[in-house]
Amino acid sequence: MCCWPLLLLWGLLPGTAAGGSGRTYPHRTLLDSEGKYWLGWSQRGSQIAFRLQVRTAGYVGFGFSPTGAMASADIVVGGVAHGRPYLQDYFTNANRELKKDAQQDYHLEYAMENSTHTIIEFTRELHTCDINDKSITDSTVRVIWAYHHEDAGEAGPKYHDSNRGTKSLRLLNPEKTSVLSTALPYFDLVNQDVPIPNKDTTYWCQMFKIPVFQEKHHVIKGDNLITECRYNTKDRAEMTWGGLSTRSEMCLSYLLYYPRINLTRCASIPDIMEQLQFIGVKEIYRPVTTWPFIIKSPKQYKNLSFMDAMNKFKWTKKEGLSFNKLVLSLPVNVRCSKTDNAEWSIQGMTALPPDIERPYKAEPLVCGTSSSSSLHRDFSINLLVCLLLLSCTLSTKSL
Repeated sequence: MCCWPLLLLWGLLPGTAAGGSGRTYPHRTLLDSEGKYWLGWSQRGSQIAFRLQVRTAGYVGFGFSPTGAMASADIVVGGVAHGRPYLQDYFTNANRELKKDAQQDYHLEYAMENSTHTIIEFTRELHTCDINDKSITDSTVRVIWAYHHEDAGEAGPKYHDSNRGTKSLRLLNPEKTSVLSTALPYFDLVNQDVPIPNKDTTYWCQMFKIPVFQEKHHVIKGDNLITECRYNTKDRAEMTWGGLSTRSEMCLSYLLYYPRINLTRCASIPDIMEQLQFIGVKEIYRPVTTWPFIIKSPKQYKNLSFMDAMNKFKWTKKEGLSFNKLVLSLPVNVRCSKTDNAEWSIQGMTALPPDIERPYKAEPLVCGTSSSSSLHRDFSINLLVCLLLLSCTLSTKSL
């Protein structure tokens, strides 16, 4: 008789078994700077499995965001409350309002809580075809994380305060499949309390001295420079130019290196004369001895530079789209500058645009079928087995 409650509990709560789900997680990374939030993951066909190990006895939050913020995010919240595991699929709208998702696409496989940590393992399809979910692809994704010392209640999770963060990861194509030992020495290069002047553009350069080691070491792993730029120039009436100002379309990541080579930079620009012909320029002053060169005709552009003429042209949306299409098909002039010369010292190299044999077509997304029904079916089978055992036991005793 004493085994019946144990059998029933196992049938109801298979995720609380001490041994875990049995999955292996070959990819693992630390999400916070204090060593409290560890993420493990593994892809299996059209599914991906996650393991969250967090130093808290409350709820654990995890999700995907287009910008790393809470707005328009795909979120899952889970934990163990009063010995019972829970997992809930949420999403946020553009105003960062948290709402339960009508289509629950995250499925709990294992949950455990002790006096210091909470561990949750769950799965989801890479492509759920739920408008409130984010598809997981080969591209870099921004994961968001949070936790709280209290569990989520009926009204949802409480605000996490500063226990939150974001990290850019390549979940489906990580650099290494092996997990490096946490005992390996490492160091961080971090700028501290950088003052931001009240002007458009500031370049901040900082030199770091690496720690002194007593013996030879090898660099064996993880650095990445990930730069993502988003532009919105709808409030501008003139052209937005590429350049080094933050008012320009500028997106740079760079490292200084040693020893140097005699080359400062290389840049490219689509053929300028064909761009000018688009707005009606017929002739420039020759020979060209200065940059920017000066336009000779027609009259409305006379004595204007390339940029001045482009700004003077009356742009419409239709002409803007036509111009974009033209620029993508133009040959590109490549120029390079050496370290001992501020002017462009290497010119005349021309690169042709790629010959596109067929337009790119994205592969259609195959939506994974929700496994919630199969999970409920498994629970029913387990419960049925327990009930059958109870029935057989009672029948035996009655005999």
